[in-house]
Amino acid sequence: MTALRKAQAKGETPFVGAEACKVCHAHAYSTWERSQHAKAFSALEHANKSFDPNCLQCHVVGFNKPGGFVDMDVTASLVNVQCESCHGAAREHVASEGAAPVNNNAWRPTQMCAQCHVQAHSPAFEFDSYWLRVAHN
Repeated sequence: MTALRKAQAKGETPFVGAEACKVCHAHAYSTWERSQHAKAFSALEHANKSFDPNCLQCHVVGFNKPGGFVDMDVTASLVNVQCESCHGAAREHVASEGAAPVNNNAWRPTQMCAQCHVQAHSPAFEFDSYWLRVAHN
């Protein structure tokens, strides 16, 4: 855990967390903050699934990826479904002041959502109605 904490502190992770995105993308951040995505981890806690790797992969940022969410003690800034859950890791984007695109820059919204909203885990998901809740430009 100490090595992970040091790596996070040095910025040796491709993830920055939603707070970093908020600086330039205030409207999108505001939309996210009011969404269920911003509370995704608490849904796991209520269902006693906050340690289930099958659930964590969609309810936090970068789980099982280098520099991604480990636990609430080490990587609390990556809890919940955040900007990077959909758009991809953003450290280079932030460091370049927006000149470098985020990893999933060319993806359509349906592709971003399909990373997690699959029939097995999200059977009621219907893109057109759900997208209205999180759409931001």
